[in-house]
Amino acid sequence: MRIAVIADIHGNLEAFQSVLRDIDGSGIQHIVSVGDNIGYGAESEAVMALIRERGILSVLGNHEMAVRYPRFFKWFNPQVQATLQSTFAGLSSQTLADIHRMPSLLIRWGSRFVHGFPPKSPFLYLYQMRERKICRAFHRIDEKHCFIGHTHELNLIRVRGGSARYLPFSRGVAVLENDAAYLINVGSVGQPRDGDNRAKYVIWDISASSVEVRRVSYDIDTAIRKILDAGYPESFAARLR
Repeated sequence: MRIAVIADIHGNLEAFQSVLRDIDGSGIQHIVSVGDNIGYGAESEAVMALIRERGILSVLGNHEMAVRYPRFFKWFNPQVQATLQSTFAGLSSQTLADIHRMPSLLIRWGSRFVHGFPPKSPFLYLYQMRERKICRAFHRIDEKHCFIGHTHELNLIRVRGGSARYLPFSRGVAVLENDAAYLINVGSVGQPRDGDNRAKYVIWDISASSVEVRRVSYDIDTAIRKILDAGYPESFAARLR
């Protein structure tokens, strides 16, 4: 079985549609989003409608948390807060209901899916976690594999015998060893921050016990124009270049 794991679409419909076309040609049985489907980009409602149409499972990202629990709104800086207000105003009642039903974590096929960091935080960033905390997190969960997003970067961390080691994970296929646990950061569909402006996602092949990085080109100019036409900060558009 092959599972596509996506993250941080952030209202970028062009990137999301291109990723879905790539997924449809890759023998995928299921798609899971680890959150932040909305925000930053100009088409959060269209992205959420497509997630609903495709039956994609999703956990809460920190942007969805701000919709569901307004007390978390202050977590964002003033510029993002202003944009989120506009984003939230454009969400349909169906999308709001979908967000209110999203769980903070999913456990499927023996693996855990969470936005930020296990066990279920949508706010903690991987780069905040030292080796000891990464190892401790796996002592607190039963699953050997945990898929995350939030940082908009790709990471593969092998946890074994009280140590956590970052492994190369920029392209191609990585085999997951049976005697180790893994934290897999799947990158960002809609707003990569790893120096490569293509959309990113990961294919998890359960039978082969492997994860594969996929990089997908999309119409960046159109996504940028839509952000600027929506009156969102130019910095949000510049991040896509």
